[in-house]
Amino acid sequence: MKGMDRRSFVKSSFAAGGAVAGVQGALSRVFFLKTATSICLVLFLGACEKAPEEMPVITGMAEVNGTRLYYEVAGKGDPIVLIHGNFGDCRHWDDQFEVFAKSHKVIRYDVRGYGKSAIPVQGESYGDHEDLKALLGYLGISKA
Repeated sequence: MKGMDRRSFVKSSFAAGGAVAGVQGALSRVFFLKTATSICLVLFLGACEKAPEEMPVITGMAEVNGTRLYYEVAGKGDPIVLIHGNFGDCRHWDDQFEVFAKSHKVIRYDVRGYGKSAIPVQGESYGDHEDLKALLGYLGISKA
């Protein structure tokens, strides 16, 4: 490497077969860059990885318990229900929804009065647990 500048070294590393197959089926390219004080290892991952397939998500509005509830369902397996807290909607679970759906049937919905679900009628009594039970019945899920 003596007498070779950084740019020439990088080009020669690729030309000399600096590509290494590995890391979970992805092609990785490894080469070294000499700096004044150290050697840096640069690893490029995923250059030839297959793009992940989008998971099918069923969405809908369930007319249950005297209201309309927006819901999303994805995955197969034992069911899991994700319920958001106050001042939010089902998007609260965006980071977990797809991950859990790889091994479970995942249901998330907007609680009455939030997101795309209907607003409660003033003076009308209801219970979120009753809405959930009705939604699960609508979806044909007996236990979650």
